[in-house]
Amino acid sequence: MKSQRILSIICFALFLATFPACSRWRTPELSVVTATNPLDADKSEIRELINIEGKPSGYQRTTIKKTTTDGGEEAYQVSQETVVIANRLSEKMTGRIEATALQKRDGTFLKGQKTLQLDKNPMITLFVPDQSRTKLDRLASTVVIDPKTGGETPTSDVANRSIAWQNGTAGHFALYFSLWNNPLQPEEKRSVSYFDLLFEQNVSVELSAGRISPFLLNGSEIYLLLVKAVTNYQTQSGKNSLTWQFWMDAKGNMVRTVSQKPQEIEWTLSPESKVNAALKNAGNLNLSLYAIVPVQGKIPQPRETKRVAFLLQYVGADDKQSMPSGFAEKIPSTAFQTVKAENVAAWTVAITGSSPQILSDLYGSVIPPAEKETSTPGDLARNEWIQSDDAAVTGLANIATEKNFPFWDVATDIEKFVHEKMRRVNYDSSLKSAGEAAKTLTGDSAAHAVLLAALARAKNIPSRIVAGLVYTNTSTGEGVLVLHFWTELFIDEHWRPFDATLGRGGADASRIVLARSNLADQSISSLIAPLLPLVGHLQTIVIKAE
Repeated sequence: MKSQRILSIICFALFLATFPACSRWRTPELSVVTATNPLDADKSEIRELINIEGKPSGYQRTTIKKTTTDGGEEAYQVSQETVVIANRLSEKMTGRIEATALQKRDGTFLKGQKTLQLDKNPMITLFVPDQSRTKLDRLASTVVIDPKTGGETPTSDVANRSIAWQNGTAGHFALYFSLWNNPLQPEEKRSVSYFDLLFEQNVSVELSAGRISPFLLNGSEIYLLLVKAVTNYQTQSGKNSLTWQFWMDAKGNMVRTVSQKPQEIEWTLSPESKVNAALKNAGNLNLSLYAIVPVQGKIPQPRETKRVAFLLQYVGADDKQSMPSGFAEKIPSTAFQTVKAENVAAWTVAITGSSPQILSDLYGSVIPPAEKETSTPGDLARNEWIQSDDAAVTGLANIATEKNFPFWDVATDIEKFVHEKMRRVNYDSSLKSAGEAAKTLTGDSAAHAVLLAALARAKNIPSRIVAGLVYTNTSTGEGVLVLHFWTELFIDEHWRPFDATLGRGGADASRIVLARSNLADQSISSLIAPLLPLVGHLQTIVIKAE
């Protein structure tokens, strides 16, 4: 009996060897989706449809053009435009990010530019290595566009600074170049480091290729290589990472890319006709759902609370690897917030209100019983987000208050001024700089926060921007925490929260600080981006409120 089984196995093996057409029993070959390598063509274009939560939400267009440098060297001009269409609080909004870089074929960065546009006036940042090749000169500005004529006025809000630089560093599209020059092989591991124009820092991507497997693209089955990727970068709170994956064809093209949950964002190579057809239904994605954390328990009068203790839980993940390591350590402890780990996925966050009345009621003094904190020169200096020397900003600062001291009085005056003068409209303009907010006096909580920060610096008070969660009761009476921005001002050797959106003369206790920055070396978008995957996995219990 055993010999018959062995013989049947041998016959089966010979059968497969005789009929190689039975390819499903062998390792399949990678398919070719785009026949031409983009680096071999004089000019090529790649179009991708963006789906978020399975809904058409935008597109990404990448153009690659072969060119030469001023010195006659071969180079490539690569431009990638990403457009997302969604709604936020029932208002339709369109966001556009464009990254452009001049690179050599080996990926070496020569110069670059990024454009961020969420309203009429795009913010443009240039990156050019200086002559010594030891630093990267950075020039940021806002292009003001006339709403009636569409004409551009001279750039304003210019801000310069330098970034440490090493000659020969790869540019923004180095990962693409690495795959196009040398496509990954099954089971191969690779690391690619480069200067990222969006993060404005050197990042590294760790690639781990799997096996070739069937993939359904536009109704046809093809064979692609699955690759898992981890992008590592720095924030002011420490190291951070983004996990994603993509499917690659034989030419090194990323045919489909999927980000880490909970956003479920995917990019898929698609013909222009399919992209245009899909975008006719774009805009149905509700971004507000990503900014809400459910709460068990209620705070009857949240704006009057003196102390609140929340149990913050990380839930909804299928596996513990989905929870970022060191998450609790990334929630800052401040003079008004303490964080205690209860277990690997739950933390108690205790908050104290900061208004003079609350502090006097609790401690008999406006000085909190906490260790003294410190500020840095960057907390007082102007940058492209907080233009404290802008004429419109300084003008408003002098209108808001004639006082220069004591800082408590100055701070409450300018918080009240921003609260009363700004109109909370136009969510398309959520990433306005302080200079723009001072001119239009419109915007959401982010615009309120940066304008208050700029007015404070104009009055010689150091300031920071805070991204966090604030408690509110919905129209149905349920309590939720929503993503929100406010400002911290350095007064009496402590960082004290002020909220110009609410205008209460300080901040109540029903809020959780998740991240804070003086925006000296990052944008509001980069401050909030690492928080979005976390917010989708959080839920909260009100332990105590008084």
